[in-house]
Parts: sequence; structure tokens; C-alpha cells
Amino acid sequence: MSFMPKFKKGSMKPPEQDDGIFFPRKLKGAHARLFAAACVAYIEAATNECNDTDSALPVWCGLSPYQRIHLVKEIMIGLLCDEEPIPQTAQHFVAYMGIWKTINMELEMEMDSEGGTGSEMVDAILESCPPDPEATNVVKLSEEERNERLRKNAVRAKIAAKTKKKLSKKMEGQPSVGVDAKNSNGMMDEEDSMSKGSPHEKIMENLNPLDIYSKYFIERSKFIFEGGPPPQESRTYLRPNMKPYNNNGNDDDNDSSSYWEFNWRILCDDAFQEHTDPSILCPLPLCYLNFNWKYSENYEKWHRALYILMIESNFINYHAFAKDILPLHFGEIDDAQYANPKHHQRIMNVTNIIKDWRGEYDESWDSSRQALDQRCIFAVCSIEVFGDRSQRLWINEFLKRCSEEKVDFLEAGNYQARLGIHRSLENFDPDGLKNLYMNAGHSELCHPRLYQAEDQFYSMYDMCNANMCFSGGKLSKCARW
Repeated sequence: MSFMPKFKKGSMKPPEQDDGIFFPRKLKGAHARLFAAACVAYIEAATNECNDTDSALPVWCGLSPYQRIHLVKEIMIGLLCDEEPIPQTAQHFVAYMGIWKTINMELEMEMDSEGGTGSEMVDAILESCPPDPEATNVVKLSEEERNERLRKNAVRAKIAAKTKKKLSKKMEGQPSVGVDAKNSNGMMDEEDSMSKGSPHEKIMENLNPLDIYSKYFIERSKFIFEGGPPPQESRTYLRPNMKPYNNNGNDDDNDSSSYWEFNWRILCDDAFQEHTDPSILCPLPLCYLNFNWKYSENYEKWHRALYILMIESNFINYHAFAKDILPLHFGEIDDAQYANPKHHQRIMNVTNIIKDWRGEYDESWDSSRQALDQRCIFAVCSIEVFGDRSQRLWINEFLKRCSEEKVDFLEAGNYQARLGIHRSLENFDPDGLKNLYMNAGHSELCHPRLYQAEDQFYSMYDMCNANMCFSGGKLSKCARW
């Protein structure tokens, strides 16, 4: 590294924490504003059933939208409101990770859509951020390599489909159905080889976990810190000011519209700049990142920095979840995992946890109070007025109470006072309470008991287009069936 900040003696000593406590303290400052904004975004995502689940969190994906919104509401109250207890269950930690993944998704969508407004200010901001040379350093596969990868993925998908049925029967207590030792095209040898893991996986298994993490840590540090932080003037130059939309729902102010083009990057950058304390997992604080809110060349830099902020920054007690909770709940379960026996126990554990968690919630769900959790998230976190027409009476009354109690709705913060106003209106407008807070084209989401999460297979049978190798959803020549 070309720079190294000076740290106070003993500043990297980990705080003493109870291993049964996930969240030792409340969120504050820019980190709290970022989390609050993500909770608001989750209302729409879950109601739309779009970008509300991340395949890296399989248990979270398996819960119904209503249950996920409920858990987000509870962890939001705990982490933002000063006088409320913080829930310390595995369910609430998974909800916290769900909000972290929501921020990741919002960042990606924001960067994907930037520059489409025709705004001179937005164009000037983008031009003022020099491109990242590493972002263009992408290795492209040849057509032959791409087709071979697709063929192997298709083989793996077939193994996974068979294995999923066997595991389901095993968990139901039924005798599992055996698999023929060899299929008609002599492909069982390849299937068997792939089910035991790739050569890369075998090499990784033989390495010391500390060596693996050390290599990753060095690479990550180089990626997001090397070269030091951009000059402060780069951060302030052309930075737009956030102004709320006017009463007509429009925003004619050029500076404000520019802000919303960079909203999530500014929120994240502000939180990174407040992270000034080093730790064992993050010896370089995030205020020393080598990019700022203008950067849009590579999602991965944002994702890695956000992982540090949300998981490794000492805000949460890493020791409480690193050994058991994180390996169980964090990591995709797709055809690669179903095809490899090493992952089967985790798959069964995840399936059983989903069943247990859903059983508790599904039985207590009240269809006459569908909007309650969403209203609460809106009340505590939102700085914009939005909602379905059926919520108009409640929204107007909530805004009236905010004005009477001198709570500035258009300013982030004051979470405890906002929560108090919401609680005083929990039973207000019962007709509106029966509906979703945001309709989003739905008359209603399905009953939690009926919710079925989508499979996380890669669906190579449908997606592969290598030389038209699949026909009618069945494997053809490229997979040699």
C-alpha cells in the first residue's frame, strides 16, 4: 500500500462482548440513515416481490413477504429507536442481512440506470470521476469455453434435480429412490466426478482456512484501499444537495434531481466516511477507501466495502454469528450445492429452519392488519410521502400528528418520536389497515401459508443457447443426452 494511517495504541483491540448478543449497540448517524432508507425501500420490494430476496440468504428467501416485512420492522425499531430493546434472535440477524442485501441491490440498480435523465449536472458529475482501469480488465471466454461451461452446468443441474428429490423424500421420512449406476449415454462418470466437487474445491479444502482468508483479505484490501482516498475536494465538488419532493410529487430542482441519481452511493459514502475506527477484521477504516460517491465502474468495490460496514466493522458482534450462524445462513443453495454431497446437511438444516420459522408466523398472521408493519416502517424511516390510495386517511393523520409534535417528517432521524406517533395510530382507519400499504398492482399478497419460494437452480435447461443445444426443455447434443 502506498499509504498507512496512524492509529492510536490499543485502538484495534476487539471490544469485550457477550457471544449471545448480535447487536451490542444502536445504529447512529449516517449508518442509521442508510439502514432506514433501505427499510423503506424494502416495503416496495417485498410488496412487488421483486428484488426482495437474495439467493445468498436461502432462509430469508424461504420466508413469506409478510414475515420478512415483519422481521424488518422489528429489527428496524430495535436498531434505530433509542428507548426500544434490540431483538437478539437469529431471525432478526437474518433480517439485518436481508437489509444489507437490499442496499447492495439498490446500488446496482442505481448504477445501471445512471445517465438516463439527460441532466447536464449528472453528466458533469460522472465526467468528474476518473474511470477505474481495473473495471475494464475483464477476461472474456471464447465461444468454445462458454459452451463447455454451459454443458457442465447442465450436467450439474441434472444431478441437482435428482438429489433434490432424494433429499426431500429423506426429510419426509420416505425411502429415497436410488439413481442408476450409469445412464444410457455413459455420463455417470462425469456426474460422479462433479458431485464430488471440482479440483479447485478439493485444493481449497486442503488449505488452512487462515491462509485462505489471508489471501482474500490482502486481495480485498488492495482492491478497495490501494492508492489511498480521493482528495476531499473530489468528494465535495458538484455534490448535489438532497431536497424533498414538493407537494405535487414533482421535483423541478436540478440539484435535487441529481441527488436522487446518486442517492444510494451518497448514503453509503457518508456511512463509510464516519467509519474511522480500525478493528482486527478491518485494520484500515472505510474512510480510507480509494473511491467515493461518484464511482460507478464496478459494483464489487461497493459490495466489499458494504460487507465490511455491515458485517465486520465492530457494529455487530462478529463472534456471535461467525462460527454457526453465518455459514448456515449466508451462501447460495443452487444446483452446485445440491450436486455436491458435502452441502447436503446444510440444505436439510436450512429447509428445517424455514419450516420452523414459518410455522410460528403463519399461524399468527392477521389478514385484517396487513398494512400495520409497512405503516410502521414508513412512519419511522421515510422522508417521502407515498402509499396506496387506501392509506390516504392514515397518511394525512400521521403527517398532521408529526406537525403537531414538531417532528420534521422530511428530515431523517427522530426515530423514537416517529415510532410513538405510529403507535398512537395503530388502530386508526381499520378499513385501510386491511389493505397493503403499497398496492403495487396486487390486490393482495398470498397468505403466508401458501407462499412458495422460487427454486434457486440456474435453470440451464431453459437458459442455454449454445448452438441450439436444447430443444423442448430437454438436453440435446451439447450435453450428449
